[in-house]
Amino acid sequence: MKNYEGHEQLRDDLAELANSMSDVRMRIRELEVKYHDGCPALVDALAADFLRTLNEQYLSVYIRVLAFSDCFHD
Repeated sequence: MKNYEGHEQLRDDLAELANSMSDVRMRIRELEVKYHDGCPALVDALAADFLRTLNEQYLSVYIRVLAFSDCFHD
């Protein structure tokens, strides 16, 4: 039995948000790998530090969205 009767749109919106966030997170991770700490230029090192921090913070929010989305059961 689904537990979101009358809230199907909310469930669908959260699923769409989670999917979009997954794509963004993968892109952040790609950039983090591209501009890693071993890059010789200072700008690259600063970008690597920024992207690592961004990835950590974004992951925290993404996990919360996934947890909330997971509350809907069919």
